[in-house]
Amino acid sequence: MAQLGSRYPVQRSDVRIDYPGHLNGLASDVTLLAEGAEKMPGGLWHYQDVRFVAEVISKGMAPQRLRPQEDRLRPG
Repeated sequence: MAQLGSRYPVQRSDVRIDYPGHLNGLASDVTLLAEGAEKMPGGLWHYQDVRFVAEVISKGMAPQRLRPQEDRLRPG
């Protein structure tokens, strides 16, 4: 992340971003925001300011984390 710091001065980790659509909230491991990005009145960042997102997933968690979100919300 240090290498990206000069180009993307606003770097965050595990911050919730609500993207358009139903159930599209994401708190990624690394989020780079545009210079001058500011939080909305509700305390969340604008999804339009997102420049890069990275998510680290272990092999053991991949089957659970990579299936569609609707499947994760169904019981059983």
